[in-house]
Amino acid sequence: MIPRKKLHLLLFMLQISYIFGDYDTSIDNLLLSTDFKENVIDDSFNVNEKFSKVDKTVENAKKVYLPQTTTIDIPEETTTSVFESSTDPSSEGEKDINLQIADINATFANVSWNYEGQNVTFILKDDLEIKLQIKLNKSEKYQEINNLEPCYNYIVELILDDEILNKNFTKNFTTSYYPPGKPNKLKSFANQNNSLRIEWVKPKYASNCVKDYKIDLDLTHMENKHVGPAYTNETFYEFENLYSCTVYLVSVVAVDSSNSESDKVATIESVPTLATISQSPVLSNATQYITKNSINVTWNAVDPSNNCTLKEIYFNCSWDKTHGMGYDVFNSNVTVSIENKTIDELQHISTIVDNVSPFTDYICQALIKNEAGSSNWSTPVLITTEEDLPGEPLNFQTYNKNHGIEFTWEPPKIMPGRFIGYRLEYTWEPLYMVPTHCRGSKPKRKVCSIPATNKSWTENENEISAYYEAKLAAATSIGVGPYVFSKFSSNKVGIPSTVTNLQCRTQTSKEDLKLLDTILTWQLPCSLRGNLISFSVEYSGERDCEGCSPHKGVTELNIEYDITNPDEVFSINLGELKPAYNYTFTVRAKSTASDDYGDPSLINILYPSGLPAMLPADYIQILGMGDYRMDHTSRSATLLLPIFDDSNGPVQFYAVMVTALSPHNWTSEGRWNVHKQGWPATFSWKNASDNDFTLVYQATVPFWTLKDAEIAEYGGFSAVKYTVGKDTTCAYMEFRSESKAYCNGPLKPNTWYEVKMRAFTSDGYIDSPTFRIKTDPELNLTLTIGALSGILLIGFLLTVVFGLKRFSLCEFFNCARLKFRRTPEPNPMTIRKFMRHCKVIKDNPGKLSNEYQMLQTLSLDLILPCNAACLRINRSKNRYSDILPYDFTRVKLSILDGDSATDYINASYIRGYSGRNEYIACQGPKSDTCYDFWRMICELQIEFVVMLTNLVEQGREKCFRYWPHMGETVEYGDIKITSIKTMYFGTFVKRCFTVERDNYQKTVSQLHFVKWPDHDIPDGYEQTLYFVKYYRNQLNMRKGLSVVHCSAGIGRTGTFIAIDMVLQHIENHRRIDIFRTVYGMRRDRGLMVQRESQYAFIYFCVHYALKNPALYETMRKDSLSTSIDSMIPLCQSSPQASPKILMNGLRHSQSAGAIDTRSDHKRIERYNSEGYAIILYMKILKQLQCNQSQKNCFVPC
Repeated sequence: MIPRKKLHLLLFMLQISYIFGDYDTSIDNLLLSTDFKENVIDDSFNVNEKFSKVDKTVENAKKVYLPQTTTIDIPEETTTSVFESSTDPSSEGEKDINLQIADINATFANVSWNYEGQNVTFILKDDLEIKLQIKLNKSEKYQEINNLEPCYNYIVELILDDEILNKNFTKNFTTSYYPPGKPNKLKSFANQNNSLRIEWVKPKYASNCVKDYKIDLDLTHMENKHVGPAYTNETFYEFENLYSCTVYLVSVVAVDSSNSESDKVATIESVPTLATISQSPVLSNATQYITKNSINVTWNAVDPSNNCTLKEIYFNCSWDKTHGMGYDVFNSNVTVSIENKTIDELQHISTIVDNVSPFTDYICQALIKNEAGSSNWSTPVLITTEEDLPGEPLNFQTYNKNHGIEFTWEPPKIMPGRFIGYRLEYTWEPLYMVPTHCRGSKPKRKVCSIPATNKSWTENENEISAYYEAKLAAATSIGVGPYVFSKFSSNKVGIPSTVTNLQCRTQTSKEDLKLLDTILTWQLPCSLRGNLISFSVEYSGERDCEGCSPHKGVTELNIEYDITNPDEVFSINLGELKPAYNYTFTVRAKSTASDDYGDPSLINILYPSGLPAMLPADYIQILGMGDYRMDHTSRSATLLLPIFDDSNGPVQFYAVMVTALSPHNWTSEGRWNVHKQGWPATFSWKNASDNDFTLVYQATVPFWTLKDAEIAEYGGFSAVKYTVGKDTTCAYMEFRSESKAYCNGPLKPNTWYEVKMRAFTSDGYIDSPTFRIKTDPELNLTLTIGALSGILLIGFLLTVVFGLKRFSLCEFFNCARLKFRRTPEPNPMTIRKFMRHCKVIKDNPGKLSNEYQMLQTLSLDLILPCNAACLRINRSKNRYSDILPYDFTRVKLSILDGDSATDYINASYIRGYSGRNEYIACQGPKSDTCYDFWRMICELQIEFVVMLTNLVEQGREKCFRYWPHMGETVEYGDIKITSIKTMYFGTFVKRCFTVERDNYQKTVSQLHFVKWPDHDIPDGYEQTLYFVKYYRNQLNMRKGLSVVHCSAGIGRTGTFIAIDMVLQHIENHRRIDIFRTVYGMRRDRGLMVQRESQYAFIYFCVHYALKNPALYETMRKDSLSTSIDSMIPLCQSSPQASPKILMNGLRHSQSAGAIDTRSDHKRIERYNSEGYAIILYMKILKQLQCNQSQKNCFVPC
């Protein structure tokens, strides 16, 4: 099939032939000719050379091929139909030949013309040379040109062989673009200065389409290391400042006028760049290791711009200056091979030079050698080597001097360091006997630091008679050099040191148990400094008392035997010395090393007191005469007892010893330390009374002192006035106490007794001579009863006669019972009698006052021991010095840290209605007793505390605030108290706390009555009764003890407890006995219900409760609170408010006349309460009715 371009050309030529009539059949042969179709020459063919040297004329050609190296396939779309190129405007006749160029592409062009003349010469050329010249006959009117150069400017010229048109016709055209090929014959050349020249040949085709060449360099041995790109329109380029000894990958590519790169890239590996020397090594930041004889430095040998092979690093250190003396100084260097090292290894090249000199300044440098030669020296660094140990001192000598040992020497010659001094060390072994306990405590080695400027040293405190080994060395700042040695013995004269383990003890003499032996013991001195000869023992005693003179003595203990045991104990017995003297004992040793005794060893002691001194006979005789002038009763007897003097030591305690008349001498005396051995055991009054007083018993409490006794003065001498048998509570004390109770119980009537005063010093006791007493006989019971019977009978008859006239028989017997009571004490009363009694004491103002005075008188017999409260350590714990708890009823806390005084608190157990301990009455806590107070709460598991005082009254503190504010927490020791709730009820406040201690946790409630003045009574009675009732209802739900306190713990506290106990008697249908209730409380704690007004207040409160039973049961709080804990029955009704009853008269009166039993308020309604007060009221009415209607008055109603 004929191609389109050939078909087009064929049609064009046929058209011309048809017009002109000259058709040549050879055209087909030309079109189909293959002479030039595949004319491809080799790569060495040069187009310009082909047509510049030969005749380019071709005869009768219609299609011509230019020489080419490669066949190029041109796409049809790139062909231009008509080339609109300019022609020579001066050519005339251009219109006649119609020269045109069509179908132009990168390698082809079709030239046509219209000329009917002669032959035509067809020339194809450029600006420099003719590319093609062809002669054509006149019939040929077109010419095809193949194998043109792309992007090349061509000129077509037609020369007409015509006389008329004898002119040249030209036309220019440019072939189309075609991507150029790759550059050829790429070469590289290494030059100086690390440069590389790249050369190449233009591409074999389309070289005219090349605008520039792009040249790139890449390192073959490193990734991402790129040089370039560089651009040039030449066929060479030179890169400078490249890496030394480096092969690069060279790439060259052609770039056209549109800056598009050809896809044909020429690449080669370059020749290596020229070798250059490396840069100097750099000192690494790694740690330098410098010793006295070596320098270890790390270098960085990496030169990033030089890839030449490294061979070695040369490290040199030259000394600049030495700081020492006495030794040679050397330079040193080292060569380290660094071939085949990795980059990481080259960054840390360690170089070590040895054989350098110590304590010397060196200047160190390094250089690197590679295939090009040696680098420059590195920056010099100054390095100082370490110090070395000095040489040994010279000519070390020792000399014995009278004042000690002298050491001499000469300084060392070699000193390679900072000379700081000498170290002198010496040891010794004594040439005498040393106790075992001294060998560890007394050093046998001594080290001395001596300044560098010294050449001698003297030791004054050297041992006498000892073998020495000494050594000396010089020292620099890094250590001590070699020692020089010396050995010698010291024979210096000296005295022994102090004896060791000097002790003094006293013990009862085996010959006389009342005497003491004084034993001194000691051991050898640590530094005897010779053979032992003797000891000197001295003592000196003094006592600060009238008539006490100093007591001194000296004795010598000779040692007439050889000591073989270094731990031998020496002793001497000085017998009994003077009692209560302060003695100083001195012991000295003497040895063969000196004629003088050694250093003294001292010990001071307070010599024990002796047995109290015997009393003068005339003093005893005077006291014995006084027995018959003292008061005696049938149960007791008073006598005078002696007071011992302090001549044998202070008399600290006394005891009164009693027994029935005995034929035996029961005098006792002996050594006894009451502080270490405790109080000696003796019989108590209970033991003696059970044995008809045949036992000797102790009538006084243990540790009884004259402070507790009544001292009487008789004609210039003093004595103790003592009544034996006056304590009527002994049996009760024995019953209440768990241990033996020593007390002064009553004696038997009409009986002789022997009494002795026993005196105690700190270390012994002795009895006084015997004093005899006799109790009075009791009255004759038969005569007494007969006389009393007659008197009573007569009085009875007179009373009957008188009573029959005025009273009924029932009233008469009631009055008789009142008049013939056996005791003036008020008897327990029924409610009716109590109401009448209140009216009687209202009408008789002095009656209640007499009753209270009787209570006070009887209470005098209840004064019991308060020894614990009187201890010095406990006195500060008492708020008032005269308000103290009895020993047998006081609350005892647990003992802390073995201190027996920590069990004390000013608090007493109080027996309640049940006869058991129900209350604890205590003083208001002080700031320093709050911890004891809360300890008592925790240890006794108290849940209820009643407080009846304010913190401050009349400007004085009455109680310390021992609880926290609402929502806060306070801590006392190991106890933590937190306030969790506070409620206000008008006259009192209820607070709730949580108390925590170790594993103990409990809720404690406090009822604080705020309207009760000190030493006084509240203004109203309803609120007081309500407060007591509220307390009782709360307590009934929580079984256990409750704590009640005011300020002192007796006045308001006793009044509150008494009211609560009496109301319990009423509720349980018991008789009312306020007198014995208060008296019973005073047996447990003194002065309970302190004032007469408080005693009357108890009567009035009880009377008020009985007179207003409905009010008592239905009283409610006057605050706005809507509920009271567990008091629902008291809050359901609302009684009418009764007017407050003023008690000013009672408060300031000393009698009961101020009690007003009348009530001016309105009648109180009875509520539907099932409380006890209503029932009680009904029973009272029933009993009154019974009394009015009962006929038989002897039957109780």
